[in-house]
Amino acid sequence: MKKSKLSQVVVAAAAVAALGLTAACSGDSGSDGGDKSGKGKSSAGQEGGGADKAAPALTEAQLKKAILGNDEVKGYKLEDVPDAEIPKESEKVPGECQVLSDVLTTTTQPAPKARAIKAGMAGQMESMASIALAAHEQADAEKLVADVREAVDACKGFKDSDGAQSTVQGQPDPKLGDESVAYVLVSGEGDEQSKIAFNVVRSGSTLATFYSMNISAEGDSKVPAELVDAQIKKLESVK
Repeated sequence: MKKSKLSQVVVAAAAVAALGLTAACSGDSGSDGGDKSGKGKSSAGQEGGGADKAAPALTEAQLKKAILGNDEVKGYKLEDVPDAEIPKESEKVPGECQVLSDVLTTTTQPAPKARAIKAGMAGQMESMASIALAAHEQADAEKLVADVREAVDACKGFKDSDGAQSTVQGQPDPKLGDESVAYVLVSGEGDEQSKIAFNVVRSGSTLATFYSMNISAEGDSKVPAELVDAQIKKLESVK
C-alpha cells in the first residue's frame, strides 16, 4: 500500500530539515521553552471577546522573528524549510477535504501574504514536527479556521492521486490562540499506516499550523504541547 502524498510531504519536510542536523538530536544544549503560558491571553480570545480591532497582517520579517529557532524548545532541532522545497500547489482531493490538503502546504485560498516554515526532528529521531506561520488579513484567517473546522467535520476520507486512502479523525479543541482546531490524518493501513497530527491555531491575523508524525516503531502521533505553547507565546510577543 502506497503512502498518501500528504504523508510524503511531511517526510520530505523532515528530510529537508534533517540535512542541517548533527547526530546529537537530543537537544541537550537548548533552553527549555516549554512554557505553558500560550493558553494565557489566548484562551480569552477563544471564549469570545470579538470586540477587539482586527490585527494587521504580519510581514515576512515579523514572521521570521516570531517563529521558533533551533533548540528554543529543548529536544527540538528545527531548521528552515526553503520555499523551493514547498509544493506550489496542494494535492487535489474532494472539495469538502481540500482545505486540509491546502493547509499542509500553506497553499490556502486566499494565499498567505507571507510565511515562515520550519521542520525538524525530536528526541533520538523518533518523531518529526513542523511549524508554519502564515500571515493573512484577520478576516481571511478567521474564515480559514472556520473552513478547517468544517472540513474536519465533513471530510470522512479521500483517495489521493496515487490511490492512497486517508481518513480524518477530529480531536478535542486544544484551546490555543484566539481559536484552534485539532485533527489527525490517517493514511494507509497495517504496517504502511501513517498518522499525522495537526493543530491549526489562529493568533490575531496569523495562522500557525503544527503537524507531527511519529516515525519510530512505537507510540502514536501527537502535536507536542510544549512546542505549540512556546510558539504561540513567541508569536503573541511580536509586534
